[in-house]
Amino acid sequence: LKASARRARATCPSSRSGPVMTRTKTSKPPPAARGAGRSHTLWTHALTAVLAAAAAAAASRHLSTAALASTHRLAASRSPVNESERLQTEDAPRYAEHLGSYSEYIIIGAGPGGMQLGAFMEDGGVDYRIVERGSRVGTFWETYPRHDQLISLNKRYTSRPREEFDEFNLRHDWNSLLPAAAAAAGVGGRSTGARGARGGGGASPRFTDFSSRMFPAREEYLAYLRAYHRFHRLKVQFEWEVARVSRRRIGDHEGFALQSSAGRFLTCKYLIVATALGRPYVPDMEGIELADGYESVDVREEAYKDQRVLVLGLGNAAFEAAGRAQATAGYVHMIGRSHGGLKQSYFTHYVGDLRAVNNGFSSPETASALPIPARDIHICRRVPAASSTRSSSSRWTRSTSTPTSRGATAR
Repeated sequence: LKASARRARATCPSSRSGPVMTRTKTSKPPPAARGAGRSHTLWTHALTAVLAAAAAAAASRHLSTAALASTHRLAASRSPVNESERLQTEDAPRYAEHLGSYSEYIIIGAGPGGMQLGAFMEDGGVDYRIVERGSRVGTFWETYPRHDQLISLNKRYTSRPREEFDEFNLRHDWNSLLPAAAAAAGVGGRSTGARGARGGGGASPRFTDFSSRMFPAREEYLAYLRAYHRFHRLKVQFEWEVARVSRRRIGDHEGFALQSSAGRFLTCKYLIVATALGRPYVPDMEGIELADGYESVDVREEAYKDQRVLVLGLGNAAFEAAGRAQATAGYVHMIGRSHGGLKQSYFTHYVGDLRAVNNGFSSPETASALPIPARDIHICRRVPAASSTRSSSSRWTRSTSTPTSRGATAR
């Protein structure tokens, strides 16, 4: 109140500086009356200042309450349920929700192949979409390889700086997808094509920035694929499983009609199939139904404790399974077709042959690998004698993989 009174006194006009309203002579009021009027004016200004301060305080409390309520609403919107939905949307953004039932190009499969082609179409302004059975891109890599380690090299360094030898380094990069033309303006460059017109910019993601391992984990590759999807804003229609494809006349062009498992329809002029190898290779031999497949075999080391394990196959999947079982198994056998001997990619320069990362299965004390034609193999169930004290398995396990890496495991 004292401070308000001082401010009011400073702004109150004095009798000396106030304007003269009239020159008519009037009788002066007594000194007591003049003092009472000046005091009344000062307290009026002070009261006005106090009321203004109270109004400001009330407004401040109102704003603080509103901010607190906004904070509570934000916290409520990030409850565990809503947070999981938000993360799922960020993990698999929907860039194809606005599309109708027709696209000039339709790509089946949102794996590396489908995404690579989609990136070039997105950059070129082509009318396209990718249909994907899963709820995210790269769902194949959520399961395979079963033992979590890739067989492709992650060549991060070539003794040449990326800024000057970008194309050279990319040729040594086994895992990265190619950047679209507009996104390939160099490391850290800005996109100038359709991608850049939407404000994306930057260089296309490289897998070498996602993992420091020589043989990376599948989770790291999965994270890279999803980053590539977000960067190029690929139009992927998720949870759209193709159940039937038929011919359909579209204008003057012979096109295609796609029907989903949910009964929805899409049409296109050009259809591209970029699906993964989803069916396991099952050897044609008697008793193969007694074994477990590579797609379902137990990958825990303790599952093979002190057992005799038979692996059918001599490819990467077979050695991958044998290497996991070798740590705890009593003995591991490997048999399979050889076609002139065990083929190693170091000599054949074919990545489908045995890679060095899976070639640690070599100890003769705990393992054996024999080339035997598949037609000479049959599997039967063995029931150990009740009096036998030696640990023995009465169940066989098959671990077959895709045709490029034939393998089978049995216990």
